[in-house]
Amino acid sequence: MQIWILILYLISVFFYCFFGVLLLIMVNFKYPNYYNDEDVIYDEGRPDWVPKDAFLIDCHTHTRASDGLLTPKQLIFWHISNGYNGMVVTDHNTLDSVKPCQEIVDKDNLNFLIIPGVEFTSLRTHLNIIYSDAKHQVFEPKPNMLWTSKQTIKKAINKAHKQQAIVQFNHRDWYPHKQYLPMEWYLENDIDGWEIYNGFGFIDKKAPAFTEENKDVKIMFESAGTDVHDPAKHHRVYTEVITEDKSVKGTVEAMKQGKTKVYYNVEDEKARQPPERGKLKINPKRNDYIKRWNWIYIAGNALINGKHRKAFVILLLISLVVALTLSLIL
Repeated sequence: MQIWILILYLISVFFYCFFGVLLLIMVNFKYPNYYNDEDVIYDEGRPDWVPKDAFLIDCHTHTRASDGLLTPKQLIFWHISNGYNGMVVTDHNTLDSVKPCQEIVDKDNLNFLIIPGVEFTSLRTHLNIIYSDAKHQVFEPKPNMLWTSKQTIKKAINKAHKQQAIVQFNHRDWYPHKQYLPMEWYLENDIDGWEIYNGFGFIDKKAPAFTEENKDVKIMFESAGTDVHDPAKHHRVYTEVITEDKSVKGTVEAMKQGKTKVYYNVEDEKARQPPERGKLKINPKRNDYIKRWNWIYIAGNALINGKHRKAFVILLLISLVVALTLSLIL
């Protein structure tokens, strides 16, 4: 058997996956699709399955500073249109949209809370770091996008706590490999909360029981976040923060104390026809670029978005059989 052929195969698979993820990220940044303002700003209000007088925020959002489709202005007004009182801005590995969001609220004198945050993002873990003041924080250490070490995750949580921030673990069911670190590991490393409901439709069914079982060890909050990239595709979910102090600091402190409730009506959201549906403007350069590099793009799409994952696995298995056959006959 020619072992060098299998080694070459593994190296090729690694770089194939790496460049697939890199291409997906680059396309989202360089050639994003978009909405016009009037397509995402409307008068609908909060649904009837959430309390009308509750203080409701969205704990997981994205703008075009990472891979979201909405500008800061559109993101704010989309949330106001759907009955939110505030949102945590959590672009992937960047704080760039926090200040623009706050400036829009200040300029238009909006009664809407901007909570600064960032999503610490890699294939191994997605953590929302939620800051307790409106100043730009220093986001460090930044993760390895493919596979962040335990030590780096620990440092990120410790750094967040030094900055008076709280940290939540996001959408446990998203991870394609299902090899995330155990909940007990995150508890040992002082995680503050868990995203129970995610707008992609993910529901963390284990976290509520886990927080209850370990409340004597540490109080952990439950949150809900739309994770909104494209508002026509995401379900609305709501986090109620129970606090009299509706400032950034007061809100984050209440979350730290576990004073939250989460809301998600799955059937209602599945049946709902979002006003944004069918209004997305397609960037023609994006489609042309994807077609040109589709054989690489499919890897990133499978690993990050979960699309065409079976075809991707079949492709890898076929190539593995070829590599094994060559290693045996040469």
